[in-house]
Amino acid sequence: MTRAVEKDACILVLGPHSSVDPRDENRRTLRAILAERLAGQLTSPQSVADLSDLAHVCQLRYQDRRNRCALEVDVQKFYRQYDNVTTEFHRAIAELPISLCINAAHDRMYENALIENKKKPITEHYNFRNTRQFSLAPTSVENPIVFSLYGQVDDGESLVLTETDNLNFLVAVTEGEPPLSKFIASRFAASGMSFLFVGFGFEQWSTRILLHVLKAYGHEQSSIAIETDQFFSHPDHEKTAVYFAKQHFLKFRHVSMEQFASRLRTEFKKHKTQRSSSRRVVIPLDAPKAFLCHCSDDKEEVAKIGTQLHELGIETWRDEQNLRGGDKRDFQIEKVLKKHVDYVLVIQTPNMRKRVESYFYKEIEIARDREKSFLEEFVSSFRVH
Repeated sequence: MTRAVEKDACILVLGPHSSVDPRDENRRTLRAILAERLAGQLTSPQSVADLSDLAHVCQLRYQDRRNRCALEVDVQKFYRQYDNVTTEFHRAIAELPISLCINAAHDRMYENALIENKKKPITEHYNFRNTRQFSLAPTSVENPIVFSLYGQVDDGESLVLTETDNLNFLVAVTEGEPPLSKFIASRFAASGMSFLFVGFGFEQWSTRILLHVLKAYGHEQSSIAIETDQFFSHPDHEKTAVYFAKQHFLKFRHVSMEQFASRLRTEFKKHKTQRSSSRRVVIPLDAPKAFLCHCSDDKEEVAKIGTQLHELGIETWRDEQNLRGGDKRDFQIEKVLKKHVDYVLVIQTPNMRKRVESYFYKEIEIARDREKSFLEEFVSSFRVH
């Protein structure tokens, strides 16, 4: 799983049982708490056959009042109290370089953890009732997509709540009316993808049908499902585990979500450190030297370019890296440009174009003056790019 995450070939699927209330002493899931509250509002609470089944409770709640809007409002009110809440599990997962998360829950805990981790998630959702135009920009580990498959709290009608909703949702996804995002569908079907399911609820037949429709089965890479006691206490859980292991390379793990996420984060960081160490390059004294001329607003990106050049055996020079406190900036930079570098790379960006006045213009001028001092056939040895 660590390698799949590192290659950005892992889709995270956060199931309905993946979110717990960190303030609840019994660590109950948000769904369990919501089901209990809605059941308490029923005219006949004793009619609930399974209090752990939120869809069942929502169905009874709807039949009790015949008011879908009232149910939506109650569910929205419940989840909004967690708008700014996250957990240690979500924080650990958010540190991993995963660019696509399918959120099968209705909370924003993972999104909040990503924001805490200085990432900028792109959020979208499916509405099984109406066609939506999806605005999914190119994804990256810094701008991951969080796609709410069962609807989003802010869009009440999109929420899959009752047992009837579940059936209509499956029909809609199966028939493609309304259509799911083509990007999401293609990522699910890609044979090289792995999946990390957390609290997805494989004991439910509907989840298995959904994954079959989305072509999430039969991939070349192995996947992992972290399930709760609800799955492992199910009478058919062993048969289910054997089927998915043999047919779909899916392994079930009966471990704490927090412990698994923390261990995965630790393994990834360890592997990343080992990989970085193995790539460390010793620059020879006679290695070519390149001056990186850039706008100060781009220093982080320029630092990455410097690292890439270093790995290729090229020494680099940039003012933030090489100048020390007390150095005379103008004198030192002019000296380096005239005598100590072989190449000058101008990192031209929109930030640079915006600058009417800046010191990098002088750096370019000095470099071009030096270029004029070479014989034409040797100009390639010193070139401003």
